[in-house]
Amino acid sequence: MSSELYDLPTNKFLFLLLQDFSMTALCSAIEPLILANKATRNQIYRWTICTSDGKPVHSSNGLKLDPDSSIKNAADFSICFICGGERTEIGQYKSLLNKIKESYSESGVVLGGVHSGSSLLASGGLLDGYGGVVGDLYTL
Repeated sequence: MSSELYDLPTNKFLFLLLQDFSMTALCSAIEPLILANKATRNQIYRWTICTSDGKPVHSSNGLKLDPDSSIKNAADFSICFICGGERTEIGQYKSLLNKIKESYSESGVVLGGVHSGSSLLASGGLLDGYGGVVGDLYTL
């Protein structure tokens, strides 16, 4: 019997971490991917962790995370989630937002936000015309 239960294509995620991102939110996004891989006995989901500059960032609980790469060097992904947190200063990421808009909004990459990452996307108009929820902690 094959170790792979299904022959499915691989979906490649990029998780872009902003300073003071929510570790709980990041883990809540990644854990279902791990479970799906286990359930199918296949690597149907893969992911890369990156930051805007490739340098480590701190989560809201104080833990420092070393990324796999910078967003500039990230490649070969079809889904990008921007991960923020309650204390993430969205206003400091205007240049990053412009890069995301230039590079990914028309490329077919699916964009999404985790925690206040959705506020960053909304502030740049990247959620215009889409339904969604942004918590009341964030002003756009």
